[in-house]
Amino acid sequence: MWEGLFDDKMRNLFIEYDEKFGCDPDTYEEIAYHAMSYDEFVGYIEECLEKGLEICDVVK
Repeated sequence: MWEGLFDDKMRNLFIEYDEKFGCDPDTYEEIAYHAMSYDEFVGYIEECLEKGLEICDVVK
């Protein structure tokens, strides 16, 4: 679960992600969200939305 900054930009990305994939981008247990910076997480979500891939397919 993402515990970092949750501003308007992040809120909007969460909404877009949920509309596209049916869940929040921080619900995947195998991803270490605590090890990401805000900018990294935003970048991953934006990449997912652009490419149509879920975050577990983008984060290595």
